[in-house]
Order: sequence, then C-alpha cells, then structure tokens
Amino acid sequence: VHIPTLFVGSEEKIWQAKKIYKSKTLCFYLPLTCSLEYIEKIIQKCNVRRNNTNKAYSKVSINLFDTKREIMCDIYLKIKEGKYLKLFNRYDIINPDDLNRYKSKNVSHFHVRSRDYKLIMQKIARRIMKTESENEPAMTIVSDSRVGSLCSLALQETIAESISTLGLNEDAMTMATFAINKTLDIINGQGKHFDILQNALQRHNYVSEHSFVTSYIASTLCKETEYYSEENITALTVAAFFHDISFKDPDNAIIQSEHDKSFKDLGFLENKDIFEHIDRALDVVKQIEGIPKNTITIISQHHERFEGGGFPHGIDYKMIHPLSVIFNLSHELALYLYSSGHSKAQLEELLSDMVSRYDKGTYKELVRTLKSILVPSPQVESQTA
Repeated sequence: VHIPTLFVGSEEKIWQAKKIYKSKTLCFYLPLTCSLEYIEKIIQKCNVRRNNTNKAYSKVSINLFDTKREIMCDIYLKIKEGKYLKLFNRYDIINPDDLNRYKSKNVSHFHVRSRDYKLIMQKIARRIMKTESENEPAMTIVSDSRVGSLCSLALQETIAESISTLGLNEDAMTMATFAINKTLDIINGQGKHFDILQNALQRHNYVSEHSFVTSYIASTLCKETEYYSEENITALTVAAFFHDISFKDPDNAIIQSEHDKSFKDLGFLENKDIFEHIDRALDVVKQIEGIPKNTITIISQHHERFEGGGFPHGIDYKMIHPLSVIFNLSHELALYLYSSGHSKAQLEELLSDMVSRYDKGTYKELVRTLKSILVPSPQVESQTA
C-alpha cells in the first residue's frame, strides 16, 4: 500500500528529497514558509491521489446531457472524494428543469461509471454527427456565442477526459472537430470581444476555459496581421484545443515555469508531468490527419519565452515563430484574465503591462496590435458603436 508522505524543510532539503524519492508517487513537499491554507490543500491532495488509484467514475459536463430522451446509464453526483450519489437511473428521462436545478446549485459535472463512459462518448458523438448532417440544432449546440462557447468548453474537457480514459479514438475526434468548428464560428461572428471573453471565463475548469479564450484571442489577433489565412486561424485554434490536453493533473496546467513557486512545491513526478506535457500533446496531435502544418510548431513553442527563459529549448524572441508569438501572447493574457479577473479596467492594465515588457521584434509589433483590438481608443470605439 502506498502511504502519502509529507516532506517539510528548506528549499535545498526539499530538492535533495525529490532526488532521493523521485520514483515515489505519493510524496508531497512543504517549504518552511508555506501557509496553513496551503498545508490543508496538500493534505486534501494526498487523500485524492490515494483514492484515485482505481478510477471508478468519469466526469461529463452537465451541458452535454440531452433532455427528453432516455439516458443509457446511471448518472451520479460527486458529493466528495470517493462518495457519489445516484441522481438518475438507466432509462430515466432528464428534463430541462432537472438540469436547471443542478446548474442553479453550481453543479458543472455529472459522473458516470467508468465502465459506461465509452457508451456516453459514443452517444454524444452520434448526436453531434446527426446535428451536423441534418442541420438540426440541439439544446447546447447552437450558434449563439454564449451557448456556443459553453458547448466548446464542455466538449474540450470531455475530450481531455476521454483521451485520458480511452485514448484518442473516432468519437473523441468527432467531438474535437465539432468543438473546433464551433469555436471558429464564434471567432468569425459579430460578437463583442469583451462579452465573449467574459462569458467563457467562469472559473470552473482552467484547461478548457483557458484553451477557448486563448484560441479566441489568438485568432482575433491573427486576423489583423500579415499572417492571416484560414489555415493559420485553424492552426491556432487546434493548437489551443490540444496544447494542455495531456495533463495528468489539470490543476498543474496553470504552472508556466520551473521558476514558479507552485512548481517548486510539487513532487518530482508532477514536475516531470509539466515538462513532458508538450511531447504528450504532440503525440496526440500527430495522430490526426490533415492538421495545419504550423500546429506542431505552435504547440512545441508555447512555453518558450521572449527573453529565452522558457522550455523545452530556451529560445528567445528572435527565434520564436510569428504564429507562436501570436499564440504565446494570447496564452499569457488568457492566463492572467483567468487568474486575476476580467473587468475592462483589468484587461487594459494587463495589456499595458505586456506592451511595456515586449519591446523588441515581432512581439513588439503584435502586442501593440493586440491592445488596439481588445482595448480600442475612445474614438475608434465610438465609430464602431
């Protein structure tokens, strides 16, 4: 039996412990300066990791459950780690009031038995294919930017769960293609940029919300540059959809550098997970036929940094591909908006800070274009209105 172990000590002592116990999966590291709140979070994480050795349930976004049709497996609500309450029996019919009742209580996911998960994925994929072939709008599959973004977000996290559970398969690809096309519809629509960002940033799931917002910002920026083409817009959107999809622990996706405090507090295997997520994402994407050629470059370089302090290659602004620059600026802004809030004043402050920092090369040109798009001058804003 693996027993969770906590190591407490100075940064140097923790580094030594990581080297000694790097093959152990339930080691957690606490610096001497950490808060009581952080200690409680780590203890909770110990229990989660210990109880997840045999995964009995898989989560599915509540936005993907259809109404007025029989469900083909039991549906559960997660009460706490390891405890689930059955809500609906196999062959029950879910009605809109049922879903709205749980949504009003901030329930974002239902759970199904892992043995039934493949069946749920097949049904969602078939419903999407039917919607596409018959041009028949389903409840969550519509062109409205608010609901459309919810659909894209729900599918992104569902596909991540599906790939983790079942591997890349035809159903996952059907859902991915639909979600990416739905995102492209929103990008090509007439919605106001700030409203779309605000609707997408609900702080329920970092990976899916960050992916959608990154793709939206990157594509909006690309359309106003010399690098614009339909192929490049698609490359940016596909890269955004898949770049973090392989994280074993989605909470670690928010860590951007080995210099982040959160990175130093993680165990050796979690540090390794962060460094290797790029290669694992590329392994998934390379299995997909017909992706735009620049998708691989964008994913490969999405953790490279302006000053050269990123990974995996440590290249600086002079060597980063222009489409990767577009993606990385959008990626950074999406992260800040998710973490710090997304008021208009906050957005303007973040962009002004980025303009002051990125003062050379393609970065300098593109970050100024980005600010002019998302925070237009009063004269431009009044003319648009």
